Parts: sequence; C-alpha cells; structure tokens
Amino acid sequence: MKLNTDSYAHNDLPAALLDLRAELSEGADKAPPELLGPISALLEVDYTCESVMKGRRINPGDRQCLVADLGSMHRALGPRTRAAASPELDDFVRGLSKLARRLDDAGQARSAQLTTRSLLAAMARPDVARAAWNDAVHAFESRETTPQECMYRLRVLQEICEHRGYQWHPQGLADQLVIRLGDVVARQAMADGDATIQPTPVRERLDACEARLAQTPGRADIAVWFVISHAELPDGPIDLGPVQVYPAATLRAAAEPDAALPNLATDLPEINRLRAGAGSWLRPAPDHHAMSLARVWMRDALRWRAPAVARGTLEALVEIADPGTQWVIWDGHMGWSGGDLWGESFTDPEREAQRQRLTISMFDHTQQGLQTFSGEFVQRLLDSDPNALEAVEDARWVVALSRASGHAQRVALGTRALERSLSVVQGPKQRWAEVTSRYLKARWVLDVLRQDLGDAALTAVRDMRWKAHNPTAEDDLLHLVLSGSDPTSWKVSHRGLATARATYGDQWASGSLAVRLVERADTALNDPTVALARLDELEDRFTTLLERAERQRNSLIHGGRPVDGVLATVDDFVTTLNDLVAEESMHAAETGDDPLVRLEGWRVEALHRKQRLEAAEAPVDVLFADGS
Repeated sequence: MKLNTDSYAHNDLPAALLDLRAELSEGADKAPPELLGPISALLEVDYTCESVMKGRRINPGDRQCLVADLGSMHRALGPRTRAAASPELDDFVRGLSKLARRLDDAGQARSAQLTTRSLLAAMARPDVARAAWNDAVHAFESRETTPQECMYRLRVLQEICEHRGYQWHPQGLADQLVIRLGDVVARQAMADGDATIQPTPVRERLDACEARLAQTPGRADIAVWFVISHAELPDGPIDLGPVQVYPAATLRAAAEPDAALPNLATDLPEINRLRAGAGSWLRPAPDHHAMSLARVWMRDALRWRAPAVARGTLEALVEIADPGTQWVIWDGHMGWSGGDLWGESFTDPEREAQRQRLTISMFDHTQQGLQTFSGEFVQRLLDSDPNALEAVEDARWVVALSRASGHAQRVALGTRALERSLSVVQGPKQRWAEVTSRYLKARWVLDVLRQDLGDAALTAVRDMRWKAHNPTAEDDLLHLVLSGSDPTSWKVSHRGLATARATYGDQWASGSLAVRLVERADTALNDPTVALARLDELEDRFTTLLERAERQRNSLIHGGRPVDGVLATVDDFVTTLNDLVAEESMHAAETGDDPLVRLEGWRVEALHRKQRLEAAEAPVDVLFADGS
C-alpha cells in the first residue's frame, strides 16, 4: 500500500487526521480487495436475484461464495455504520444463512431482493453517511487500527456517498471534505493578511465535514452538449426527443445576437448562454469536416453524473445506428442547468492520440525489449515450434487484456486465458480455479508480500521527509532500506527494513499510518509467527479473489448483470495471474524448460518456507534467501 504523503506539509492537523486528509480522495482504491464495499455487495445480490427470477440458475459454489463475501463485508463495517443502517442491516444479516438456498428459487429470490432493496434504501440515509464518516475518523485516530482497515472505512464512506448521489472525486465531495479538514479558506484569508480570521478548531472542522455529508445532493434539468466531427447531416437536424443533433453551422447562426432559430426541432432554454459563448465552444475546430453538435436533455438529473450518462447514451445510439460509423464524438462536454455554462474543454480524440504518440516516443522501450529475445527463440518461431507459438499467444493475450476497455472484458477474457493455459494439468472433474490455485498461489503470495514491504520502505522515507524534517536521518534511512543510485534503480533492502523501526522509530510522527505500516513490516520480518500469519492472510486473500473471479466469470458468460465495484476488486488480480502465466510460457519457450516444473517448484518452495518459519527461523532468511 502506497500512502499519499504529499499533503503533510504546512498543516496544523494531528498526524492521524493529516493521513485522513491525504487519503480521502483515493484511499478507497487501496482498501483490501478481498473486502467488497457494502453497496457493491448489495447490488450484486440485487442483480443476482433478478437473474434467478428470469430463469438463470446460479451454481451452488457461486452462491456460497457470494454469501461468504457478504459476511466478510458485514464484519468489516464500522460499529457506527452498522448501528445507523439497522434494523434493515440486522434483518438482512439474519437471513444470510438461508440466502444461498433462496437464490435457487425464483419466488424466494424475489423475497431476498425485497429485503436487499430495503437495506439499500436504508444505506442512503444521511445518518448512515455521518456514521461512516465517524467510523473512518475513529479508524485513523486509533493506533490499533491497521492501514488496511482505515482504507476500507474510506471505501465504505465513498460507496455510501456515491449511493446517495454524490460525486466523490475528482471535483466532488471528497475534495470539499479535504478543504474543510485543512481549513483552507481560513488559512488563505490569514495568508492574505486578514487579522480577524483565526484557525478553525479541529473539532469544528470534523463537525463541518459531518454536516456536509448529511446534506442531500441537488438535482436539476440539465442540457449536455457534445461536439461530433465527420457527421454529415444531409437531411438537416435530427430530433430523437431528449437527444438532438444539429449541423454546427446552423447552431452557430442561431446563436448570433437577435438571430431566430431556423430549422431547430426544439426550444433551447440555454440559447442566451450559447450566444454568450458563440465565439468559443461553438467554433471548436473550423478546419474539421462536417462538424455537428449533439444536445442531450436530462430531467431531474445529478449534475456530476449527467455528462457520463448522456455520453454513454449518445455513443450507444450512434454505434447501433451504424456499426461502421465515421462519426467521432469528441472528448469533453458543455453543460447547462440554469445559469452559466460549465463543463470540460472539447478535444479531438484522434488528434490527442497522435499527440500522445509523439510525446511518449522518447520513452519507448521497444528496442530494449526486442534485444531480450535470443536468436534461437526467434528461429523456433519461424520454424512454428508449438511451445514457442503458445508462449507468444499467451504473451499477446496479456497485451490484449491490457488494452480491453473495461473491468468486465478483462475479467471475462482473463479467466478464459487461465483456463486455457493450465488445462494441460486439469483433471476431468477439476475446476480451472483449483488448478490455478495449486500452481499460481505461491508465486502470487510472495510477489504481493514483496510489494507490500517495498511500499512500507518507500513510505518510511517519505513520511520522515514530511514530518521529521531531519535531512541527515532521512538520507541514512533511505540508504538503509533502499539500494540503488537513483529512484529508477531502487530496490528494497529487506534486511535494512527489518532494522529501520529500531533505529529510526522515534523520527516518525506518533500515530501516523506510516508508523503502523512500518511496524507491520517490522514484525513480519522479525517474528516467524507473524510472518506465518501474514502468509496465511495472503493465501486467504488469493482464495477469496480467485473464487470471486470465478463467480464473476460465470455471471458474465451466462448473461448476468455485472457490478463494476465488484469486478474492480478482481480485475488487477486476474491480470496479474495472466502476467505470471505468460512470463513462464516465454521463459519455457526461450530456455526449453517445462513451465509446469517451474510452477511446481514455486509450490514446493512455499511449503519449505512455511516449514522453516514453523521451526522459528528468521523470516528475512526464509523469505528472502537471495540476501536482499
């Protein structure tokens, strides 16, 4: 977990609340992926019930897996959130033991759906949002709470606020909370020389955040405008009710002062604002051919959500109308909901893609990558060697996954790739997930552990930089926990990290997340019992994510409605497993080694590591035998 320490400087908050302020916007993305957010979990139950009512049968394993995820979610909720969401939450939890059976019958699924929707309605109450905020504050302030638990409290808070209709980040509710918590307005006034302004007490800042969370998001009728190039309209404007498309020249003429509205299909209440801006956004690119402007009218909509919904609707209509369409809907939008225009600048995605290609060419590593291939491997490709061709297919599949546009595509394609790659050792009654677990769990666990320890090392250095202001100690710590001449070549020294807390522990701010993160790394590197528990924890995470990935794959393939928040928790996991398979396939093709022998070697090495830790050997020696 990489902590955001950039906002530590120049603030008068306690260390724990500095951490809260720093992580508010994006901390939810760092929450443990094995724990679903409450709204995502409940929406999956809702959609699953809908599928069952339409005749789709959910296999027993997927039903039990969903129930297990719901139980873990409930146990991880903060006490204030649980209390505020009751009695509906208590009622839902009492039915969990029977939910798997109820999802095997359409009538009982309807009953379960009604219970779930009652809880979803309860989660939108203002007092639940306030409770989630207070749970998050308490987690950050309590030294007994792990950084992972703190981030999960932020995931709960974000999901509840988005469920209530708020945008979280960017330019959303999280940013408003950051401003209030940092007392930005008062601090700016004092910086400008206003002697009448005093810093706001911390308690008042927290209360102001809580009060803001309790407010109801505003709704309005909204017009959202888009620019489209290569859009010929030989028959004039298009009127599809709430969606209209106009030739840009027609609308530009209508926007001139005192002009009539010739050939326009509907009244435009925003015309006066359009006239004020006719010299700018109505003339975005005169050199483009066949420019048109699309207007989407949305009633009683949330301002932050309207542009995305409007764009999705317009894109769907255009693609379905002509799958080979030449129309290009530009990035950006202009919105009007009464008053001034608002939105994001229009940019041509085709030109932007070309600009980015030119910009990043200096960072291209194709030459270096090509030089890693041996001549023997290339010759085997030319000779159509089956192992070489299969390795290339695995690697190109990973590339295709990275280019897929959404969580659903990557999860569906990624699980299919795992099923194909490991099918050679899959028994007739084995699920692909069982084989995946046997051969990939050990390597995944060690990689995640290394990543976590690396994040702890970087956090230790950055936290000291912002809070201790001791350049000498910072430099010494950096060389203790990181080896390498510059940031591009840094590698974690696990042996150095194992001694960092004892040597520099007094340099970190008491109670900060960084301290907790380093303490967690320290105990895992020095205490065999803790190291064993950490490995068990990561193995449990692997199992949870693999079973959930299988559940999502089955749902996607059989027409279930996906929940983006659930898919997001397994997206990186599935991609990482495909990376491991592709890496081993390429290694085998280049060396002639059997990839399954290497995979089996990882599994056996994991067994030996556990045996040595059980014998109380030093974790640094056991986990990092390479001396790092």
